[in-house]
Amino acid sequence: NITAVADADTKYFINDSELAVNGDNAVPSLLVDKLAEDSASLEALKGEAIAENGAITANHTFDFRYLDLVDAYNGNAWVSASYGTTIYLPYPDGVTMDNANDLDVQVIHFPGLHREYGIAGQAEVTDAIEACEPEVITAEFDANGIEFDVDRSGFSPFAVVWQENAQTFTITASAGDGGSISPRGSVAVAEGADKIFTITPNGGYTIA
Repeated sequence: NITAVADADTKYFINDSELAVNGDNAVPSLLVDKLAEDSASLEALKGEAIAENGAITANHTFDFRYLDLVDAYNGNAWVSASYGTTIYLPYPDGVTMDNANDLDVQVIHFPGLHREYGIAGQAEVTDAIEACEPEVITAEFDANGIEFDVDRSGFSPFAVVWQENAQTFTITASAGDGGSISPRGSVAVAEGADKIFTITPNGGYTIA
């Protein structure tokens, strides 16, 4: 399930204004839509993500979700949360907590594309998408799903992106008597992905 978690004392406001939603204790709904696979908007969003992020290519798989906090009693007007919100997305088929890093899983946000597209200063959907600058959201992978934080007015389309058919390479890491390397041994890394190794010298040794 897709889940949103907010602090108990969070206040909610219509759009990004200071107009409270049905009083200070109101709890809005999380509206979730899956974009049609053959929609022109989806293809345009993919194109923007690829153009703005050199690490994402047409070979990546995209799983789009349109997320918004809304006031169900006010025509599903989007609302903002004073302290932001933590979102948990389920893993796509073939992606798990254990292989998410190997498959180079990323969460891409398309800011400003709320249902009232005029909020981005553009009257037409296509113009709003072209004006959007996709951003990579810091995500963690745990037993609850793909976890990331959304700021006060940060909802709109998101995409989970990964290399479904990426070739996997094995790095064999070892160290001699003068120090250590972590991780060590055989480390699987997907094509195009990064892997950080920490090299630590023993006392009396330095790294050349």
